[in-house]
Amino acid sequence: MGGEIQQVVLAHAQPDVLGSGPSVRDYLAQERTLLAWIRTGVALLGFGFVVARLGALLGVTEGRAEAAAESSVDLALGLALVAVGIVVILQALITHARCVRAFRTGAFRAPSNQLNGVLIAVLLTAIGIGIGLQLLLGHARAATGRTHMENAAGLLTRPSNHSVAETLDRLEAELRAKGIAVFGRIDHSGEATKAGLSLRPTQVLVFGNPRGGTPVMQAVQTAAIELPLKALAWEDAAGKVWLSTDNPELLRRRFGVDSSLLKPLAAVGPLLDAAAR
Repeated sequence: MGGEIQQVVLAHAQPDVLGSGPSVRDYLAQERTLLAWIRTGVALLGFGFVVARLGALLGVTEGRAEAAAESSVDLALGLALVAVGIVVILQALITHARCVRAFRTGAFRAPSNQLNGVLIAVLLTAIGIGIGLQLLLGHARAATGRTHMENAAGLLTRPSNHSVAETLDRLEAELRAKGIAVFGRIDHSGEATKAGLSLRPTQVLVFGNPRGGTPVMQAVQTAAIELPLKALAWEDAAGKVWLSTDNPELLRRRFGVDSSLLKPLAAVGPLLDAAAR
């Protein structure tokens, strides 16, 4: 009787084991470790996807050269996160398989190389620094204020330090000095006054260079509806004057015109900036 009681006590004192190998707890701990690494990898995959997609969306919706460059950086950072996530999951699977095999053969040894974990930590740190710098640069650009802003209509707008009429006078002088033809000027507010209506100062200057616009129309003839170029000087409700022009990228988005053909049209940007200063 005493011997049977002693055997029962010894049986309860020993941990649950699989044969003479590691305990069940060892196997379950290894499973939990695998799942934890998989969750980490999936989180990195998801975060990388979000970063990459947001960058791509920025480049498509804004259509600016700066936005395209920013989206390229975001895409690279997102792909880097996705790559690290894949490495984490694969490494976790390999390590798990090795540990389980070692458990079964009784040749388990604690991992001696922590290089993989260190490399992953270093990579994530570098990517995190890159994301942080990207955010800081974006914030700095917004804080300093760009002279150009784009609204939903695809217009590039810059503030002017002059009246509506003077802004277009200055722009016309800049254009003629560069040999760019001025085809006409429309005083919308003046015409409104003649009709007995009220409109804040609003004038449009029509200008262009056949050498810049013709190749665009040769590629897509219907793009002629957007040519020649136009500049709109207008005064808002607060009395602030603005100078707006069509973003040349609008032609690419609307008509599929190759970006290389739009460079001559975008070259008038500095002239508009000079007129508004």
